[in-house]
Amino acid sequence: MEEIILSNAHQAEVSNIDLESGIIYSVKEADYGLNKNGYFFTEELLNSLMTQGNAGDGVKSRFGHPMAGVESLGTFIGRKKNFRIENGALYSDLHLDPL
Repeated sequence: MEEIILSNAHQAEVSNIDLESGIIYSVKEADYGLNKNGYFFTEELLNSLMTQGNAGDGVKSRFGHPMAGVESLGTFIGRKKNFRIENGALYSDLHLDPL
């Protein structure tokens, strides 16, 4: 388990971050049910998102959503891979892009 120093006064143990490999494990993507935007995520939708996420070389992850007419250069942080459903929620592992 890696120990992350948050500041001089605070420390936390984080078990889902692999600093050496640059991977954040078990990033929650979506929950089954009604989300905060009023959309209902069905089991079928979660399974479809999992299938699509695992279909290629990972899903690009950015600091924000790309928008038409707005430059997104420099916002890429890595790729999400290994999509899976656990306890009614969709998770992935974020593989950070090396600097």
